Amino acid sequence: MIPLIVLTGPTTSGKSETALELARKLSTEIISADSMQVYKYFDIGTAKHSASARQDIPHHLIDILEPDEEFNAFDFKTQASAVIHDLMSRNKIPIVVGGTALYLKVLIQDYDCAVQISEETQKKYNKKFCSKELNKFIKVYKQ
Repeated sequence: MIPLIVLTGPTTSGKSETALELARKLSTEIISADSMQVYKYFDIGTAKHSASARQDIPHHLIDILEPDEEFNAFDFKTQASAVIHDLMSRNKIPIVVGGTALYLKVLIQDYDCAVQISEETQKKYNKKFCSKELNKFIKVYKQ
């Protein structure tokens, strides 16, 4: 089993501040398990630590994507696992903090969350779904 500290709970429960204190005391780094903190510019409502706090204690998986980019549980598991292994190779105990339950489940329970879907399959599904939903809308609108 991988030594790992996980802090989770509802919004405003003190997870982030506790993680900062632990990271300082243990000389380690923080991995965000928050589905919105991965996006740049989403500073209001995401409770990201300040830039200075993140400079003092390294944070991972925060501000890594543009708002129009996709990020899912598979991506989280892949990237968080890489960070965890890097920290462990430097004899640091990773601190994972956040409230996105699916992200925590795929990481901690090694939940098989899926594989990447090919662009062709995704386009085919989107076309089929959009066509079906558009037909429903037209039917309702005509009534």
